[in-house]
Amino acid sequence: MTTEIDGVMRSVGDSISRNLYRDGSGAIGRVNNSSFSTTALDLVTDMDSLNFEVGMVLQVSGTKSGGSVRTGTLTVNAVNRGSASNQLTMSGNLSGWSSVAQNDYIYQSGDYDGALTGLEGWLPATAPSSTAFFGQDRTADISRLSGQRFDGSSGTILEALIEGAALKNQGHYPAMDIANNVNCRETQTGQSAAKPPMEERSTIIPQGSRIKRSEAHCIPLGW
Repeated sequence: MTTEIDGVMRSVGDSISRNLYRDGSGAIGRVNNSSFSTTALDLVTDMDSLNFEVGMVLQVSGTKSGGSVRTGTLTVNAVNRGSASNQLTMSGNLSGWSSVAQNDYIYQSGDYDGALTGLEGWLPATAPSSTAFFGQDRTADISRLSGQRFDGSSGTILEALIEGAALKNQGHYPAMDIANNVNCRETQTGQSAAKPPMEERSTIIPQGSRIKRSEAHCIPLGW
């Protein structure tokens, strides 16, 4: 009994940890397969394998949010973490999900549009529309009600952090850099390579930003 209760509590804790950084849709991965007469599930993003556990019951949907799940469920029989393909072995062929298609979103059964709304929902990657968010029309003050956006994809992660931390013109002062542990490693590597000789060093983060680094495997890659 203790083992079962501990397992349930760990599962709930893992779910909360994942969803703290996501948008409330409940999606934890995407299907990369183009053929479905197989039990091997290939994920679009390899590291999403960290979101799955043996025994987890999964559903899929063609729409991330606002639609419905496809008929059928499959259970995770095995997880090959760190693999570049076929990270999950399912209890039956993927065709057990009715009309499953490449790039379908994957959910733990019952989570579709029912997960905790995390940072991705509160601070969306694109400016929100007038659709009410917990009763609030965020277009009344986009930056104050949904955060600021900066696309740093054309440069290095370190350059993106520097430019992003400089966005003070709207009265915001970044307090924390939240990143996947792989992205943190890339940042630290770039930071070390960018250091000038000791006598010439100066801070690479704009003064007053007070940035701290938070890293966890449950944070989506690319943040």
